[in-house]
Amino acid sequence: MSSSPLRLLFFAGLAAFAFGVTSSGAFSPAGSYYLDNFNLYFLPGLFDRSLFPADKVTLLFRHMMENPLLREFPLFYFYGMVSRFVPLPYLTKAVSFLLALGSAVLAFRTGRRVFGDDRTAFLFSTLAMVCFLSMDSFYFGQNRSFGAFLFFAFADLAVAGRYAALPFFIYLFYIFYPYLALPAAIAAAAAFFLLRKEGRGRTPLLAAALVSLALAAVTDIGLDAAIEGAGAFDYKLAGFFGWPVSPGNPLHLVVYYLLNANEHSRLYSALLPALAAASLLGWRGSGWKPPVPVRKAALALVPFLASFALLYPFSPLIASRQAIFAVPYLLCLGAAAWAETALARTRMVPAAFAAAAVFAAGHPVLNEIDDISPYAGIYRSLGTLPKDAMIAGAPEGRLLAGIPYYSERQIFYSDITSEVLSAAASRREKQERRAAEAAAVCSPDPAAAAAFAAANGVTHFLVERSQAPGGSCGPRGSALYALAASGRAVLKAAAPEGEVFLVGAADLPAGGPRKRG
Repeated sequence: MSSSPLRLLFFAGLAAFAFGVTSSGAFSPAGSYYLDNFNLYFLPGLFDRSLFPADKVTLLFRHMMENPLLREFPLFYFYGMVSRFVPLPYLTKAVSFLLALGSAVLAFRTGRRVFGDDRTAFLFSTLAMVCFLSMDSFYFGQNRSFGAFLFFAFADLAVAGRYAALPFFIYLFYIFYPYLALPAAIAAAAAFFLLRKEGRGRTPLLAAALVSLALAAVTDIGLDAAIEGAGAFDYKLAGFFGWPVSPGNPLHLVVYYLLNANEHSRLYSALLPALAAASLLGWRGSGWKPPVPVRKAALALVPFLASFALLYPFSPLIASRQAIFAVPYLLCLGAAAWAETALARTRMVPAAFAAAAVFAAGHPVLNEIDDISPYAGIYRSLGTLPKDAMIAGAPEGRLLAGIPYYSERQIFYSDITSEVLSAAASRREKQERRAAEAAAVCSPDPAAAAAFAAANGVTHFLVERSQAPGGSCGPRGSALYALAASGRAVLKAAAPEGEVFLVGAADLPAGGPRKRG
């Protein structure tokens, strides 16, 4: 595919497919979502003080945004301001689409430099895009999306020999994906000696490094604190498989920490063996030495692997982030290097299309992209509630978790958004909030729900079919469900799992809420 507009159209189509097709196989550009995005709900409330007036996370970050030296300030400022005009679900998706498309273009530029052939470069960039779209890196607009784009840009500049630009990535990674600031610093130091060897001036690189380090120092993120607190996220390492992960186990080191197989979708786990096998064949073809394209990209890869080795004894989880982009990038380079020797160059473009077809077939089945389209009407209705409304419901429910993100109304507690709540509440407080909400929602006594609402400023309860007798609330079911089913609901709507109701706390026995908080 020699035409630049056609390549761009191909990459754009691949990204649009990835972001628009859901796990149900439906093409739903407006309704597709990635569950982790619910944690970004507070962003529109950073500058619109009428939103989430009693939400602890929003209040915390709103206060933090008073400091322009906050590390997250640029990203939060952008999302906070633009989301006043563009709904956050559309904004994050548009940002990710552009980042994915830009990454594909950068990968092609890098491939052209290391392979010296447009067709092989097209295969490499397609493999990279398929791989990274299967990693959940770009779903949707989160800091990892920016980190992936910056990694592709870093790799392209390193391969091009634009060494003076590399130190700036210390600060860029610091802002958008801080785990990779250390590899960028290692690469900048290596570039300093490369320039000396080549007899080229090093003043611009030193100046860039000093500026970047100074900026990073001013907006210090406390990496030591991040390492100390890494244990809070250990559940991620076992949650995908249901068994404990041991950093001392060599197999776990490779699979879970170096390859990050458990951090990505099932499609990535399925593609990984094929990419690894093709890459090994590429190394075998070069006498078990790094293939020439890999050697040309060494400065873009070795610092990340070295950073992994340096940090692994201190924090395996932080170390795993060092290699989260470099390893799949390396595998894609190795696979393309094997294809360059095993296939005729005329077959590179068909091979790229075949890789895209594999992604198209596996994405709806193995990637975790859900669809809120069946609930869109419910979220629109909830969005008409007063802006100070506070909604409680089943803590584990997805419908409840999406209310702040899609309806811009605050909720009391959700398991799905509890990770971001950790910034503003202790583990004990989160446990207490969950227990109180679950007890109120499932209580067979409506007075219990009323007392809970009065104590916590809850104005409405989201009631789902699961709370009926014999469901998650036990044989007797929830008093809230009995009230809703008898017609005492302010909202009734159909959903795939059954009818959904909204019950006003003021309509419960013993009155409504008397306190905000």
